[in-house]
Amino acid sequence: MIKVLLVEPYDYFKGNLSFPAPPLGVWRICGFLRSHGMDCKVFSPSIHTDAYDELEKTLLEYEPSIIGFSITSMTLAYDLSLVHW
Repeated sequence: MIKVLLVEPYDYFKGNLSFPAPPLGVWRICGFLRSHGMDCKVFSPSIHTDAYDELEKTLLEYEPSIIGFSITSMTLAYDLSLVHW
């Protein structure tokens, strides 16, 4: 089975860069993938004290076949730091 991990935009400042609504796009994509038989999870880096360690833990435990990152212009630097970490 294909396992997909989608990563939400990373608001490093926990609320100063984000919009007042959650990033529903990644959740919609995840729902679509699930409805087509794929195993999909969403990782929310902004809710963790140490997003890098939690992402590493998630990657090691879940072992996704595909990883997708959602990036916004306001969180670009922090999103790219996760991608390149």
